[in-house]
Amino acid sequence: MSKYSKQEIIKGIISFDKELYKYLDTMYRKKVIGHVLRNSGTREDGEDLYQDVVFEIYLTIKRDRYNADGRGTFEGYFWTITKRRWIDKLRKQKLDIEPLPNEDDIPYEPEEAEYLKNQRILVIRKYLEQLLPDEQEYIRMYYIAKQSIQTIADYFGTTYGGAQQKLHEIRKKLRQMIANDPEFGTSLF
Repeated sequence: MSKYSKQEIIKGIISFDKELYKYLDTMYRKKVIGHVLRNSGTREDGEDLYQDVVFEIYLTIKRDRYNADGRGTFEGYFWTITKRRWIDKLRKQKLDIEPLPNEDDIPYEPEEAEYLKNQRILVIRKYLEQLLPDEQEYIRMYYIAKQSIQTIADYFGTTYGGAQQKLHEIRKKLRQMIANDPEFGTSLF
């Protein structure tokens, strides 16, 4: 049984009630770290995840997007966000750790490799310029400014899932545009 009701938790989160935050810390921090450690993460990842989840919940409540009168428990809501965010992080890490080829694996001269790299950059820039302004901003924020999906969602006034979906659609659109390029097509990647 929770020490606080759902309404008390919401009120405490918004008012930065130190006792409530201590309660959340006691109830969830170690469990989040344990979840991360059991699922391919480090203690630091767990600490970061806990902070991210608490912040996301704060933003959701502040924007009046959390229904305190709904049927679910706060604990269930907390764990849903925790698990989704951790899965998102693992997916992103999986994409980021694709091994680079060894020099021996490249079937052409280093000058050709540099030329192809420069050509890829030019083609990608060409198609980035053809995106809508908000699509360009999503790409700029995520890949160049290295902003989190939550930060992008906040900037565009959407949900985390909405921003994630939009980014996915933009990447898909870019890949399709490049694949249809008569000079490079799918050989670019």
